[in-house]
Amino acid sequence: MQVKERGLGTLSEQFSETIDLTICIILTNGPRVLRNLWRDLDHVAAESGLSYEFLVLAKPSDEIDLDPEVEARVVRLMPKAEKASSMNTARGAMRGRWVMIVEAGGQFRADDIRQLIARMREGYDFVNGVRSWRGQPKVNQWQSELFNWCTRKLTGSEVHDLNSTLKIFRRSILNAVPLYGDFFRFLPVLAERKGFRVTGIPLSRRERPQGVTVYGPASYVRRVLDILNLLFITRFNEKPLRFFGGVGLFSAGVGVAMNVGLVFERFAFGEGMADRPIMLLAILLIVMGVQFISIGLIGEMIVYSRTRDFEDVGIEEVIGQ
Repeated sequence: MQVKERGLGTLSEQFSETIDLTICIILTNGPRVLRNLWRDLDHVAAESGLSYEFLVLAKPSDEIDLDPEVEARVVRLMPKAEKASSMNTARGAMRGRWVMIVEAGGQFRADDIRQLIARMREGYDFVNGVRSWRGQPKVNQWQSELFNWCTRKLTGSEVHDLNSTLKIFRRSILNAVPLYGDFFRFLPVLAERKGFRVTGIPLSRRERPQGVTVYGPASYVRRVLDILNLLFITRFNEKPLRFFGGVGLFSAGVGVAMNVGLVFERFAFGEGMADRPIMLLAILLIVMGVQFISIGLIGEMIVYSRTRDFEDVGIEEVIGQ
């Protein structure tokens, strides 16, 4: 096996799409033994007739045990690098027009990889694996399904497993979709919003006993914030006034209605206004409403000034001269 390692930092060398498939293996949870996974990937990729390469993303503490007959390139990342920043870093080293993301801890079979490639050949731009929960603790399944259900309802997406450990997509998606923080998990949703054709296939899990994964309160808070951030980006990124203006109009409307009620009581029943806390609440709601509308207007001005920077609609093909 020939292993080429790159140092820490950003890859400055950019590769053109000279082969069909880049198989990107992510090591993020300490030492992994990759020989069985490596053998399956190499066998399926070879039989598919595609030209391919292996690219391994690893941290300094990861032990890389690869097949000696397979050539691979290894990108060593900073110890605390997130998946999104890892993709941005390694994007310049990918030479394939398709990119397959494989997480070393994932449980899937060779047939799953064949299905991914077959669906891409049908014309899809992104094929996401949907994990099977057979034989796994119900708590793990419920947590994952709740997260994915909330994401689908809030964004209108049809993606069913955002934490999938196996996926394949066109390399151009990484250029069209900005990634940062924990947003790598939302890549299929963001690609779908950009107009790429996204689908999913069920994965056949290899039997492996696992314990119950229970996340702390901070993890749930981060997930809620991520979903809210995704909601804003997917629906209001180019029209912030619809979000802030809607909240502002609602708040100001409630405040005005409350003040109208107070004025009516003052003239109809002689009730005092100055000594009633509800009047302060009504004024506060009106002020907050004006502030939200102002934020929305400022956002619209920023969007308008950067209109030329947006490349929201991709071009699939041009027919004719």
